[in-house]
Amino acid sequence: MRGHVCAPAADDGRLNQGGLLRCVRCDAWVPAEAIDRKADTVPWPRRGKELHEAIVLRLVALDRAFHALILIPAGLLLGWLWLRLDVLSPEARGLIQGLASVSKEVGHVGGLLNSAATRVAALNRDHVRNLALAAFAFGVVEAAEAVGLWLEKRWAEYLTVVATASLLPLEVRELTKHVTVLKILGFVLNIAVVAYLIWAKRLFGVRGGPSGHEVDVEAVVANQSPQKARPATGTPAPPSP
Repeated sequence: MRGHVCAPAADDGRLNQGGLLRCVRCDAWVPAEAIDRKADTVPWPRRGKELHEAIVLRLVALDRAFHALILIPAGLLLGWLWLRLDVLSPEARGLIQGLASVSKEVGHVGGLLNSAATRVAALNRDHVRNLALAAFAFGVVEAAEAVGLWLEKRWAEYLTVVATASLLPLEVRELTKHVTVLKILGFVLNIAVVAYLIWAKRLFGVRGGPSGHEVDVEAVVANQSPQKARPATGTPAPPSP
């Protein structure tokens, strides 16, 4: 994101001239002392398609982290409700009976309380438990996806595709019941994530499986903007004498 970087091929005359080094990140010629990183072990900065893929992966990771921040607390809250339901249900029924006797005095607020109490009284304990377990489990999976994608782990790409694809039939079912803009956007986004990961990251053997990313030095130095140089497979070309 910032700072100049001199690539490992710093002895190449096209990258090093008269005490000036060519930054392979921004293509500027800068004094050697202005280079933040210069050593034979310094990796080439990512550029082009490889950099774009990393950015997309982190955007997906942020989306999954947002889901985890909602699902995990929801699962814990439902778990607490499941543990307390034996106490809350009788209290809710008592509240309903109390509100019925003073319905005229409490007005609209009483109606809202009565509706909420009725819902609590009607809750099925097993149903609440299953919802709590499902919400918490999916939240943990989403959190694992977020961490793995942020770190660009291949297992996280597979996990994201499998987990997201497994929920698509449920989303279709929900859309057949009631269509909303948010449901449509969520469905389209999940399909896009699955398709992108399978195609761009070559999952499940698509497009020949994973490919290595090696930098073609000639492509970098010949390009006026190094950021436009694309990674190339195979052994990097040796620098010219």
